[in-house]
Amino acid sequence: ECRNATNFTESWRLEHSGQNIRPGGEHSYDNYACDVHTKHWFRFSGQAGNRMLNTCPPYKSCGTHVPFWSDAAIPDQVGVRVEAQFYASTSNNCKSEIYNLSVIRCSDEPNDAVYFQHYLPRGNCRGAFCGMN
Repeated sequence: ECRNATNFTESWRLEHSGQNIRPGGEHSYDNYACDVHTKHWFRFSGQAGNRMLNTCPPYKSCGTHVPFWSDAAIPDQVGVRVEAQFYASTSNNCKSEIYNLSVIRCSDEPNDAVYFQHYLPRGNCRGAFCGMN
């Protein structure tokens, strides 16, 4: 999982305080980014930050309509897989929807982890994962 994970490197993934950034891209909705079709292990790196955002972002942050974030801790031990939850932040609710994901620590480096979403509903895609430093 750690070796084959997709790197999320896009700067729009950072929480931009609801600045309504619209990066477009494949599967975008009204030019907001979409991660509904992400069915692989991924990690945050480069301009996207070095881990998943761990506090509730404002609506229309992170280049998307509905930003995804998680308050789950990264495992303490390398190679350990834990099940956790991530949330969809809407205009009036930080945890309007709750989904499951897996997290694996990949090395002793701080925040070096990969994530895998188990399920997101298909249809109009209005959400993407947020990163942080």
